Amino acid sequence: MARSAPERLRALARLVWGSITPLGRSALGAAVACWLLAAWFGWAELAVIAAACLLALLIGIGFLLASRTNLRVASHLATPRVVVGNDALVEVATTNPSNRRLLPFRMETRVGDGVAPLHVPTLLGGATHQEDVHIATSRRAVVPVGPVRSVQGDPLGLVRREVLWTGTDDLFVHPRTVAVGALTTGWMRDLEGETTNDRSPSDVAFHTLREYVVGDDRRHVHWRTTARQADGKLMVREFVDTRRAHLALVLSLAPGDYRSADEFELAVSVVGSLGLRALADEQQVTCVAGGHVLPSYHGMALLDALAGVDLDDAAPDLATTIGRARDALSSASVGVVAAGSGAETGRVRAAADRMGQHVHAIIVRADLAGESMFRRAAQTPLVELADLEDLPRMIRVAAAS
Repeated sequence: MARSAPERLRALARLVWGSITPLGRSALGAAVACWLLAAWFGWAELAVIAAACLLALLIGIGFLLASRTNLRVASHLATPRVVVGNDALVEVATTNPSNRRLLPFRMETRVGDGVAPLHVPTLLGGATHQEDVHIATSRRAVVPVGPVRSVQGDPLGLVRREVLWTGTDDLFVHPRTVAVGALTTGWMRDLEGETTNDRSPSDVAFHTLREYVVGDDRRHVHWRTTARQADGKLMVREFVDTRRAHLALVLSLAPGDYRSADEFELAVSVVGSLGLRALADEQQVTCVAGGHVLPSYHGMALLDALAGVDLDDAAPDLATTIGRARDALSSASVGVVAAGSGAETGRVRAAADRMGQHVHAIIVRADLAGESMFRRAAQTPLVELADLEDLPRMIRVAAAS
């Protein structure tokens, strides 16, 4: 339904008033004040100032109304995932769907907390202009990219109108990782298929025979033994659970456990590197950071989650972190606890012990001020890591110890 003339005027008034910047409203206030003072004291100079302010504001409003455009804008994040230090690419295509020529105008797209300027040249009817925006990544993060908006206003900055044309995409800046050797050649060497004391109705490790009880799977009835029973009781096979390679990764988010932000980045890279290796070996991975279990069903999901972790003053200590995730870690065969040089050795070892006696625990402590080395804290293997490139060698040393 077409709007009436008064409704259109009210809409136009709201548009104009909403487009006046704080500087423009100050100019309007100055014009009114100068006009009143000129009328009261009869100062012609103040009347000239008032007229100049109003004229500048009216010209800006006219400039704004004349530059209203109809556009089609598409934004594509060509590289939604990059490793920290590499550039990401955003492609922005602007199309003039009308038959008339559009004069050059300015656009911008949000990148994190900043904006990237876009300059659109003269567009003929139906023409498209594409501009690439290169985003430098200096730190690991999840960076919101977009929306793209057109910016219209006057040269003096008295009026400004922004129109959003696209939505927002997330750019995942992944931590650096290094390739490490297959974990099954080290800590997990003898775990695959190792039996436990837990009884199971069905598994690969046969344990004993027992009498049938209601609810047992008849496929496990041992018919030869049953036939020898004088009382005709059914005998079924009983199994024990076998252990499967399951890597648990625990990352401290407590600021006190790190002496610098770079130490924390190194710890994140350690977790990412070991997780990728285990997933490549088709092992189960559980990653816990600050008491929260991160998605780790796929390498990309793990790196996406690690891109968003950060130090948190409210994060629990390592012992509490592991305690809250006991259910998720209950089937782990190997546990890696990653922290920084600010984490006291005894406290980290006590936290690692909370994963249970069935877990082969190892501590990796980022220490940029020291040297990469391997030692033991009581009976727990401890890797002091000064450089990510040393991780594969340290893993081999720890596995062979």
